[in-house]
Amino acid sequence: MSTRTLQDCLDGIPYAGWLGLTAASDGALRFTLVGDTRHLGNPVLNVWHGGILAGTLQVAMCASLMARGNLAAQPQLHEHTTRYVGSSPITKPLTIEVQVVKLGRRIGFVTAEARHVPEGTAFADGILVATAQASFAGTG
Repeated sequence: MSTRTLQDCLDGIPYAGWLGLTAASDGALRFTLVGDTRHLGNPVLNVWHGGILAGTLQVAMCASLMARGNLAAQPQLHEHTTRYVGSSPITKPLTIEVQVVKLGRRIGFVTAEARHVPEGTAFADGILVATAQASFAGTG
């Protein structure tokens, strides 16, 4: 089986295309989501919709497991929790970074953070918007 790039894995998830989620090309488990009116939660505040954030984090975690585990098919979501820490206007792109905690024979565990990261700022120094953790079955 050949090694799959993160973008190849992302391209295999239809919802990722609808979201407009793109993968980093430097080998990191990092993604970018540029805001669009379909991502809008509260039109008065002009902020990201919570469902879009949760879905984006789930897709990023799934694609990351597929890339790290060199999986041909999407693993099945077993459990997913999202915590909303702050709000961010949809005019500011989000950067999502994923950590594969454990990639077992049957279950994979991952965490992710979504941050607004201004140009020239390190990811860790960006404004935290949401965090997530999940487990997926079918990783082996």
